[in-house]
Amino acid sequence: MQPEPPEELPLATLIAEQRQQMELSLNAVARGMHKAAQNEGTYSLATRQAIHGYERGRIPNKDSLRWLATALRLPAENVLAAARRQRAARDVARAATALASTMTTVAAPTGPVDRHVIESLRQGLSDAITEGAMTEAGLDDWEQTMLRYGKATRDRPAGLLLAHLTIDLAELKRAFLRYRSASALRRLTRVTAQMSGLMCLTLIKMDERRAFRGWARVARTAALEAGDPLTHSWVLAQEAYGQYYAGDLDDAVDLARHAQDVVRNAPCVGAALAAPLEARACAALGRHQETRDALQRAEEILESLDGDSVAASAFGYNQAQLRFHEGNAYTHLHDTRAAWEAQERALELCPPYRLHGPGLDSARSGELSCP
Repeated sequence: MQPEPPEELPLATLIAEQRQQMELSLNAVARGMHKAAQNEGTYSLATRQAIHGYERGRIPNKDSLRWLATALRLPAENVLAAARRQRAARDVARAATALASTMTTVAAPTGPVDRHVIESLRQGLSDAITEGAMTEAGLDDWEQTMLRYGKATRDRPAGLLLAHLTIDLAELKRAFLRYRSASALRRLTRVTAQMSGLMCLTLIKMDERRAFRGWARVARTAALEAGDPLTHSWVLAQEAYGQYYAGDLDDAVDLARHAQDVVRNAPCVGAALAAPLEARACAALGRHQETRDALQRAEEILESLDGDSVAASAFGYNQAQLRFHEGNAYTHLHDTRAAWEAQERALELCPPYRLHGPGLDSARSGELSCP
């Protein structure tokens, strides 16, 4: 088997050039790796043949890469980056070869194209394109993806949304494993919190309570790690809705209040979602004054939201939704007149055919979809 061209072997080239510059033999590099491993309280299996293999294109494991960097007096991050580029190039070449083997010379398929081959090719190309620090464009794309999902919650079936979110969350996990820039990780962590919150919303619609609780924990942890109170508030509001529909009303009240507390009741979508949910849960528990206090707070928060925050999205909340939720709260309090007035106002703001979800009593996490 012929070695790959030098331009596809950045790690091999780096090792060979540095070894020659230091005037080290293959055995000397192997001994350096043994010493580096011993300093970490372990051992290395490096040999002269192994170093020769590295210079021909073989990629060591992560520990060996670190010891190799020490032996050659190279920054570990440079060696690891070269290994990633070489691995990406190798994977692209293998996938392309495998894909080509499924086709004739005139590109007519001789049989079904292997989807795993295509996916491997796509991942390899993606890795090669985005090798190194996460670019601004890459981060922007993730944030736009998250916003598109927020809008999709209004009309996309929950099962389909779940499938699509699962695919992109798997891709997001790969991004986490590849990029270690602090600023990029902070933004990726925030996107993870928001997309995990969308998973919560989707699983609530599907009445998958156990799965919802697991994703709520992921969303909450990611929001805390991102250090973003607005995102933290929003994911807590999603969790509060899940507890409400599971019948855990006291927990729903606590979470809804926490969602408001983390932003000090500042005007944001998380607090705007949480205050009406608190009112509905308190109403279901028969707490009249707490219900009215929460509804008043919801009014004040909503009046201060900016234009983006009242958009038709899971990341927005508007007057029609508040009126609908207000009507639901008053229904629990047996205040028929107030409930009717709130429902009438909701219908004025949003045509009936745009009210969707598991019935008028649910409007889960703001499912009213108004223009």
